[in-house]
Amino acid sequence: MAHQVAATTAQLVAASRAQADPSSEAQKKLSAAAKAVAAATSQLVEAVKQISELARVEREMPANRRYTMSLSAKADLEKQIEILRLEKQLQEARDELLAGRKAQYKAK
Repeated sequence: MAHQVAATTAQLVAASRAQADPSSEAQKKLSAAAKAVAAATSQLVEAVKQISELARVEREMPANRRYTMSLSAKADLEKQIEILRLEKQLQEARDELLAGRKAQYKAK
């Protein structure tokens, strides 16, 4: 699929070059867009390769190892939730302190 995108883009650029002034602003923009498409296609191919490799590694991993990893991830998420809860409580306490100080300042 990526090769088809690259080939089609190349055909469009070649057809445009045959019919347009090669030094025109539109042609320069088309060439830049073609390079961007090629770069994005290359990145997509690389990302798919990495995902495929991760999927292969996960398939080959013993089931008990996957389960242990999911328990570890769950524990990490629970810790992050607890940290967020405590940070929220801390911010609420700071807000209360600030409100009290503002009230004292206005009372003076």
